[in-house]
Formats: sequence, structure tokens, C-alpha cells
Amino acid sequence: MMNKTWTICELNGPKSDSVRNESFINTLIITLCEQYISSTNRLKRYFVHKNDGVSFVKLNSDGVIRFGRHHILKIFLTLQKFFVKFFTKNHGDYRKSWRVLMFNQTCASDVNHIQKIKLSDIIGQPQVIRILELNLQAYDSIRKTSPATPPQFGPGLFSGPSGTGKTMTVKGTHNVIGNSKFIAVNGVTLSKKAEFFSTMINADDETSVFIDEAQAIDKKTQQLLLTAISERKLYVPAGDFNAERYTISLANFALFLATTDEYCLIGALRNRMRFHCRFDYYQIEDLIEIVKKRADALQWQYESEEVLEIIAKRAKGTPRLALETNLHHSWSQAVRNQRNIITVQDVYEALGILQIDEEGLDQADRSYLDVLYRYGASPLNVISSRLSKPESTVSRVIEPYLIRNDFVIKDKHSLRIITSKGKAHLEKTNYKISK
Repeated sequence: MMNKTWTICELNGPKSDSVRNESFINTLIITLCEQYISSTNRLKRYFVHKNDGVSFVKLNSDGVIRFGRHHILKIFLTLQKFFVKFFTKNHGDYRKSWRVLMFNQTCASDVNHIQKIKLSDIIGQPQVIRILELNLQAYDSIRKTSPATPPQFGPGLFSGPSGTGKTMTVKGTHNVIGNSKFIAVNGVTLSKKAEFFSTMINADDETSVFIDEAQAIDKKTQQLLLTAISERKLYVPAGDFNAERYTISLANFALFLATTDEYCLIGALRNRMRFHCRFDYYQIEDLIEIVKKRADALQWQYESEEVLEIIAKRAKGTPRLALETNLHHSWSQAVRNQRNIITVQDVYEALGILQIDEEGLDQADRSYLDVLYRYGASPLNVISSRLSKPESTVSRVIEPYLIRNDFVIKDKHSLRIITSKGKAHLEKTNYKISK
């Protein structure tokens, strides 16, 4: 969804002799008229200053065409009366006022509101890109040499930690191979026989089928999936509506599986994958570039590179947290503060509300460290009981980042022990450790 925002902007600095205050109001009105006409004609227009005057220009594929003020004179005169009253009422004499009401450029309100993803948008996973480029180039060559019998692309497996960009990479691959239809299903729902059969049958030669959280597919359905991709057939057993078993032929669709645990898939299904892309956590430099590209794509302005660096450093090495949590809330805080640019202050305020510290730890992470700080080395079941969280949640969601970054270690008896780094971090962040 796209939105337009109003902002009161303070014009700082000394007054220029060559610029009259009236020209600011005229510029403002020209801008509003420009936005009105642009939204109507869907043409991008700009105004330019020259000797305190305003020239109206239209940019199109043929070049630059200049327009005079007479195109919008009627609207201009109407708005001028309104804004003279507005500035006089709210800021005194508008000729002495340095506040200008400005109309923002159209920008996205959702961090995921982006255009089609390309493989060039994938940053920080060079091995994944090399594997995909190899398979895509081979696929393209075969398709050109044998147009009558288009080849099958994949199946492919994408594995790695949650939030590292597997889904985005699958969508980018889908866009490259040029399929017209994209079917995305979850491993949990695919375990239902009706959902599985419906997905397989509805896919045609121009379809990409994406199974997310594939580790949740039950073993029986995995066997059915293995048969489907190996033989391109579904075998429907005899039942109440059919006296005999019959076969359904499947189309030559592209299949992609994404999982956080590849070894939850049966060995035969893993080995049937023609390529396997393994994702890893991202470096800070890569996350900064990812945040920058997304902010630029959304037309979300930011004060400095420091804004991007803070957002990236507190994302636990994953683009999902960097974009959907840190960047999104920083922009929301900027809008809340009636700004059209993300400042360092906005970022700190947003992350403070989310309780994300400088190491990217949130309240759940610090509570985990607090248990070990107070009670010493503890087994997983004790920690989960004290946190009132399931063991699976603690071991799969909270612990990996803490262990990977040396806040916690395990001994040979699988007892969790807080490190000196973990203790120092609790004290540094002034975490209120319960006594």
C-alpha cells in the first residue's frame, strides 16, 4: 500500500538575499499542483528554481518538455489564498516565517512492498548465487536448443537458519526462469492428503511450487512427494469413490523446498534434489547493503550511514530481523515523530521500545542469560521451566545465537554455562538482574 504524508519542515540557516519568503509559498503551491497533476496523468514532473521563478518540466521517454505556469494558474491562485491564511493564522506573518508545509513524495508504508525480486538483489550468499547461476545457465541453454520439449528446472533444496533469505531467493529464481504461476504452501498443511494432491494436480508446466518449512512434512507425504517428482505421477489408491487404483500424470513444474533442518527430510528425497543451496548468517557489511537497498527501493530516506549500521548490527545476522523488525519500526517511529526521514534518534527510540540492545539481544535472550547468571550451570529443562517456555522454543529459537556468539557454552554434560562475555553484557546493558 502506498501513502502520502504531510510534514512541517523547519528551514534552517541564514536568509538568502536572492530568495523571498513569498517564493517558498509559491514553490509549495507549485509542488502541490505538480503532485496533483502527476497523480492524474501518471507522469513524473519536477519544478526547478531559476532567479526566484519556477519553471515547470515534464520528463518522459522523449526528453524534457517545459511547461509554463498558465497550465496550473487557476489551481495556483486558489491555493495561494488558502496558504496565505494558513501561514498567517499558524505562524504569524508568512513573509517572516521560515516554516514551510511540504508534500512528500509517494513512498511505501510496508517494508515488504517491493517490486519483483532478481537474483542480483541477493547479497551476502556468494556460494548460493554461484550454484543458482550454474543451474540457470544450463537450464537456459537446454531450453534454447530443445524448445519443443522444455526441460524441468530443479527440484532444488534451500536450507539454512530462519530469516536468512531462502524465500526471497526462491522467488528470485522463479522470476528468472519465467514461470507465470507461483504456488507457495507450508510443510504442515501439505501433510494433509487433500492439500498435497490439490497442489500437485493444479501445477502446470508454467508453475513454480514452493514448499516452505519442508521439515514439517510427515514421512508418508515425503514418500508421495518423492514419487511425484521422480515419476511425475500420483497414484490414487482404491477407495469409496473408485474401485481400482488409478494414476494421475503431473506437469513438468519447478519444485523448490526450503527448510531450517535438511536432515528432517528422508535421505531419498534429499538426494533427489538436483541442487542444494545452504544459507548462512550474514556479515554486518552485507546487512548494511541489504538495508540500504531496501530503504532506497521504498524511498525511505535516512539521516546517515549510521542509521543503516545500527539497524544491521542489531539484527542477529539475519535480513529478516534487519528489515521486518528494525528497519520497519525505525520508519514507523520516524512517521510517528512527524518526520519523512529516519534519524539516529528514531532508530534508538524504536529499538528501545522493542528492547533490542546493541548486541541484538531482546528481552527473551537476556532473561535466558539471567537464569544462568543467578543459578549457574543448568540443563535445558530447568532453563525452559524458569522461562515458562517449551524446551523446543528455547533450544531452537533462543540458544543458537547466544551459543554462536559466545554468550553461553555447553559442557560435556549438556549443561548451559554463561560466559564472561554474557555476564559483562548483562552488566553493561544495566539489565535488572533479579536477586
